[in-house]
Amino acid sequence: MPHIYSRYFLAAVGSIILFLSVVVAVNAADIKEVTSPGGINAWLVEERSIPIVSLNVSWRGGASLDPAGK
Repeated sequence: MPHIYSRYFLAAVGSIILFLSVVVAVNAADIKEVTSPGGINAWLVEERSIPIVSLNVSWRGGASLDPAGK
């Protein structure tokens, strides 16, 4: 019977560790809205523990600029 309790204990400890890691991950990123001198708005997210630089750019174009009915 002792091995049954150890399974429950390991499951409880694993659940607590998983919960705490999710809470830390959710609170880790601070999102800042920044504006360049030229008026470009951007979101800045810094996470110094991850050595990656990522950039996503989008703008209106194509059919979204066509006049209505065209």
